[in-house]
Amino acid sequence: MMKRRLNALFVFLHHFFNCPGSTQYQFAEEQCGSRDNILYKDQLTTWLPYTDRSQTSGDDFCQHNCVSYGLSKVVKFGQFTDGTRCDVLNPLEDKTAICVEGECKHFGCDLEEDSDRRFDSCGVCDGDNSTCEIQTGGVSHPPAYYDYTNLLEIPIGSTYINITQPCGDCHFALIIEDQYVIGGAGERGKSRAYSMGDDVISYVGGDGESIQIRGPTSSKITIQVYASTYHVFDDAKKSSEARWVFFKPIQDRPAYRWSIVDTPCSKTCGYGLQMQEVICTELGLVGTLDGRSVKPFHCLHLKKPEPVTEPCNEFDCPHRWEVGEWGDCSVSCGVGVRFRQAYCVRENTAGLIEILPHVTCADRLEPLLEEHCEAPACLEDVTCNKTIFASEGSFTSPNHPGNYPTDINCITRIKVNPGYWIDLTFQSFELEPAPGCIYDYVEVFQDREDGTRTSIARLCGTRKFRSSVVVKGNSASVLFHSDVIVTRRGFVANFSELDP
Repeated sequence: MMKRRLNALFVFLHHFFNCPGSTQYQFAEEQCGSRDNILYKDQLTTWLPYTDRSQTSGDDFCQHNCVSYGLSKVVKFGQFTDGTRCDVLNPLEDKTAICVEGECKHFGCDLEEDSDRRFDSCGVCDGDNSTCEIQTGGVSHPPAYYDYTNLLEIPIGSTYINITQPCGDCHFALIIEDQYVIGGAGERGKSRAYSMGDDVISYVGGDGESIQIRGPTSSKITIQVYASTYHVFDDAKKSSEARWVFFKPIQDRPAYRWSIVDTPCSKTCGYGLQMQEVICTELGLVGTLDGRSVKPFHCLHLKKPEPVTEPCNEFDCPHRWEVGEWGDCSVSCGVGVRFRQAYCVRENTAGLIEILPHVTCADRLEPLLEEHCEAPACLEDVTCNKTIFASEGSFTSPNHPGNYPTDINCITRIKVNPGYWIDLTFQSFELEPAPGCIYDYVEVFQDREDGTRTSIARLCGTRKFRSSVVVKGNSASVLFHSDVIVTRRGFVANFSELDP
């Protein structure tokens, strides 16, 4: 269920942020309107969300109830999509309500479910009511007969607007940007939610006529009154007046806006892409601009601009070396060599890699193209393997005291009497040196009765003093390995029993 609610909140935010000029009420309109071209009882009709205030609110609104504009019939088509806003009939509600699985779930102004944060009277999330002031009033004089009379001008940024009047022969008209949104031409508007840009207006006609707008309003709004018969409001009854209450922003209220920030180019040369990020920023007091980034909910009442992606750094990259994969090792066991290829390349403005002549990269340090490689140790080489059963003895590298041959693997197995350890001493020792002894080396193993062995030591280089290795058992193997290039004089080794 939690995942379903998070998805619903994502749908709400996605629709809000990515549909400029659209409102959350229009999101419900879209879902009902998707059936306009589908025959209903052999007829085509226009469908709108069913928004009768007395019968539809909260969970009821989340039921996909649509009213036929031509047939005056209410039909349920399941449930509205998760993420559809369900407080359109309560525009003065200070929480965001979103449909989730057919239920109207409430979120705080910070878009956290069941959050205690609320919009203050000024429309500021978790604010302190310091950025606006209340405006109240009413009129009881008769309006012009068969004509519209201006009743009220509502400035941009106003919040929690509530306008009422009891005259059954009169009706309100609402103008935004010189266009009648409600009423006009002497006609009463239909009771429903209206939208104009970012402003959503809830209107109820007839006796007890009312207009409610949550705000903050994004445009200046003019309210007019029209009388179809001569009418005088009753001065003796305040309830008979045309009355209003709303909150007007004061001059130094903080403001917010969507700001576009360019991200770094994806490449320093060749063909890169620079994407834009849209963030909500605080403008600070009127006349100042600090551009401080704030949480997105501060900008929810504003249209979010569409970010764009543009090419950047459209010039050829400098030439450079590019290396291929290493080839296979030259030996299947022991230490060998492997090679790789290098290419002089350049990335062009189409983002493609061009191969250039080698001489072009002569001013660049050429990468290493050859290295030694180590395959699994070769423990079997019948040409120089031997086994010694004795309490003491000696053995040498092949061809000693001359240089040992290249590319060999010799193993000498030593076994002394049971219950004794082996003391192995190298009298002379001269092998090719290398970090980690990866070229030529002697490796000593302890052999076990189950056929397994453990490496005890690996030796290489030149040792001027005797070197000893103790094998804690009566069986050992000594592997001598040489690579394919350098040779030395090798070694002389003595062994004897050691009483543990």
